[in-house]
Amino acid sequence: MSRIRMACGLVLVGALMAASVVSGALAGEKKEFTIANIRWDMGDIAFNGDQHGTEMEIAVIEKRDGVKINMLTFGSNDPQEQRKAAEAYFARGVDGILLSAFQPSAVIPIVREANRRGIPIVTHDSAVPGQRQITVYPLAVNAGEIIGQVMLKNVEEIRGEEYLKNEGGHIVELRGIVTMGVDIQRYTGWRNELEKFLEKYPKVTVSTHVAEFSANKARQAADANLSRYGDKILCFFSVDGTMGVAGAIPALKSAGLFKPRTDPKHIPVGTIDGTEEEFEAARRGDLNFFIDNGKITQGRLAMRTLYEWMNNGWDAMPKVGDELWPADEDVREPYEVVDGQTQEPPFDGYIYSFRNLCYPLDMDGMSKEGWGNAYYHAINGKWPWE
Repeated sequence: MSRIRMACGLVLVGALMAASVVSGALAGEKKEFTIANIRWDMGDIAFNGDQHGTEMEIAVIEKRDGVKINMLTFGSNDPQEQRKAAEAYFARGVDGILLSAFQPSAVIPIVREANRRGIPIVTHDSAVPGQRQITVYPLAVNAGEIIGQVMLKNVEEIRGEEYLKNEGGHIVELRGIVTMGVDIQRYTGWRNELEKFLEKYPKVTVSTHVAEFSANKARQAADANLSRYGDKILCFFSVDGTMGVAGAIPALKSAGLFKPRTDPKHIPVGTIDGTEEEFEAARRGDLNFFIDNGKITQGRLAMRTLYEWMNNGWDAMPKVGDELWPADEDVREPYEVVDGQTQEPPFDGYIYSFRNLCYPLDMDGMSKEGWGNAYYHAINGKWPWE
């Protein structure tokens, strides 16, 4: 989701070991597969990390099983363009589809048509309402809850309970697109924690700004709030990395309100993504907290899931209560199967999920397991701090 810059690279996180053996019951002796990969814009760093994970998993599968997987990729942040691409892929014929929907509700026809044609379809990042699919992502509500827990605790430590009860303060929320599933889920998790904080400190006020994942729009919102509230601002929460790192933090510095962490007027910033830019900001001491949502792991598991479904069929896929590929030794294990009917909105299928990691609780700014750092390394041949 971050669009700060294309600092691309990858080191595979954990061992790339697929646990299932192809039975051949459905695929027979099929040795070549063609899949469609419909994703966000090709310049989006988060989905470049996701795709690189997919490409690495393809390499593992091809070497292990002696097959060839041809991946046809189309990237756009326009749901209509994503639908047109899917129609073209249906017309030419594909064995499976990977779909990262920019607006999940707007691409329901893609998943519906795949279901009608009996084509396996694996969604990443967020599920498409109602339809049969397996979707792969770390639970976004959980990501919001984690960032809420650690940052609001930090606010209490910085300002103190007496100040918060008597003086209150102001919290700034930066959202992307309020109709987007991943934005809704991350924000829901954050609000789950914030509501408890507001109940305890009723004088605290909150403003929400829809900045569309834009650094410029986030900067404008941050500037306006800093001008109005000054050091009464308690923290900035951003549903993605871009708006926090390239919006809130520069605004704090420009306003002269970027205080040391030991200062009682320090204003923490928390984000969700895990791009290299967030790691870099953390290494500089600019960013207090962020969630690394494992884009590389997401791409690997999505491809692995699609391959298993193409080979073994829907009935053979892991279900709730089943063990999901436990042999990876990935820091984001344990993987988990979640019933799609328990989600809002519900869908027919499963989420194959994995752990969110939090800086600085689970990793530091120089973590080689962080997907942003690892992705940078693969393309540049060195770590960002080298």
